[in-house]
Amino acid sequence: MATIPLTEQIEEVGREVRYRERLYPNWVKLGRLKKDTAETKLAAMQSVKSTLTWLEQNLDWIKPEAERRRAEARAKAERDREMSELSDDPTVQAAKAAFPDAEVADIRPLAEPVEPEETDAP
Repeated sequence: MATIPLTEQIEEVGREVRYRERLYPNWVKLGRLKKDTAETKLAAMQSVKSTLTWLEQNLDWIKPEAERRRAEARAKAERDREMSELSDDPTVQAAKAAFPDAEVADIRPLAEPVEPEETDAP
């Protein structure tokens, strides 16, 4: 399916709104459509146009926010995967057996080991 630019989507919905504005009054007169139904359908399409227009006007912050949320979700999925793997570690299982109420709250890298300084003292 082709991706249609937002501007073109708004134009197309605008054409549909104008089409319905012309057609529906006649359909109501002819009894093909109830007045309430016509009003509801027209209002729905006008709302679609308003929503798309708002979206177009706010893309400058929506796209970065969406990417931030996707990155956050990827990081959470990676953390969940690490926590799952960690729960299978024999050392963690032994700690859980020794402390049944304990929970793994965080995963942090170990600090680099500090090598003892050599001194001339005996």
